[in-house]
Order: sequence, then structure tokens, then C-alpha cells
Amino acid sequence: NCAADLSQGNDTQSSNLCFEPVKTTSYEVGFEQQIGMNAALDITAFYKEVLDQVSVRNLESNVNTYAAYVNGDFGNTKGFSFDFTLRRTNRISANMNYTMQWANGTGSDPRTSYRIAWIGGDYATYVSPLDFDQRHTAMVNVDFRTLAEDGPAIGDFYPLGGLGFNFFFRYGSGLAYTPETPRSVFFSAAHTRLPTGGINSAHAPATSQLNIRIDKRIKVGRFVLNPYIWIINALNTKNQTFVYTATG
Repeated sequence: NCAADLSQGNDTQSSNLCFEPVKTTSYEVGFEQQIGMNAALDITAFYKEVLDQVSVRNLESNVNTYAAYVNGDFGNTKGFSFDFTLRRTNRISANMNYTMQWANGTGSDPRTSYRIAWIGGDYATYVSPLDFDQRHTAMVNVDFRTLAEDGPAIGDFYPLGGLGFNFFFRYGSGLAYTPETPRSVFFSAAHTRLPTGGINSAHAPATSQLNIRIDKRIKVGRFVLNPYIWIINALNTKNQTFVYTATG
């Protein structure tokens, strides 16, 4: 409760009933061009600014200095994306997307300034890469599908007819993190890690994955069956899902 938070000072975070609404301003401009009869290219540039995001700050009271959630952080995201679409042509359809962006701000989430409030220090007044800053993302989806009567026939059955192959590949460059080093083994890691570089100045390794789906359309009387094989992570790619900030 609030009385307990005040007595414990900035080791806890008090709630706040006086929040201002978060203000978001965004801009987007795009260009779309048809290529031939079956393809199109879409180019988009975007910018978004967010003000008065929730953050932890130390406040003064008659009892104690205590930490509370207040409006305090700001950030912005900017970048551009390319999207190429191919309608089914000669049994092939495809969609490809690439996005390059920069996400910067003074705090990635409301608890970013927790240790500054707890230990004491200056709050960030300059922008740094946010935790979700990811410079490059890409996606490729290619679908190949035969017609019902393609290939050789065995009586009225076409083994290669109605056969589909779908390839879905995604790529993402590594997320940002702050390189740190442990200071002591006797206290909790949250209070004893020391940064060895700028805020989110390092990036984790990139991740990628290829999924493959193979299906066959089979007509049995009035019914149509569609059995399929779905291979997730067909290349058995080992992606890092977590980075130890002390070792990278």
C-alpha cells in the first residue's frame, strides 16, 4: 500500500492517479508502382514520436523520498519499408518485405529508470536505442502450385496435380542490449551489474527461420481433401532467444 511504499522510500514504486495521457504523433508517406500486369512494389517511409511515456522517478514527501510512476520518458521510431507482391503467374506467387528502422528513446518500458531511482543519479535526457530496436527485418513467402491436371496421369488420377509447395523465410537483425559486467556474487544481479558500454550500444546476433509446407489437393467424390506436411525451421537454425549481458 502507499503508506508502506512511503516508509520504504525508493526501494518500491508507488502508483500514481495523476497521469497525463501518452501523446503519439505519427507520419507516413508511401509510393506504390505496378510492375507489368501481375506485380507491384510498395515503398513506405514512416516516423512516430511518443511523449509522456510512463517512467519511474524519485519524488519528495514529508515522510521520505520515494519512487513513483510518472510521465517522463519519450521516444521515436523512424524508418522505411519495401514490399513486393507477385500475383500467381505461371503457378508461382510471392510476397517479399524488407524494413529498416531506428527506435530510440529515454526508456524502453516504465521500469527502465528503476536503478537510477534506487541508487540515485541523473535521469536520461538523451535518446538511446530502445530494447526493441531492430535495424533490419525481412520476410519472403513463395508459393508454387500445380494445376489439377498437371503431370502424367494414372487413369483419372494426376499424382503431380494440385500439389503445392510454400516456402516462408523470415530474418531479423539482433535486438539492442546494454553490455554489463557483474560486480559482486553476494547480492542480487539486478543491483550489482555495472554497464561497460553505452545504453543498448550492443546488439544480439541475428535470427532467421525457414518453414516449408507441402500439400496435395485430392478430390474424393463430392469431398476435397488437403493433406499436408508442415516443416518448421527446416534448416534447423539455432537462434539465440536471450543474451547474457555480461558475456554477449
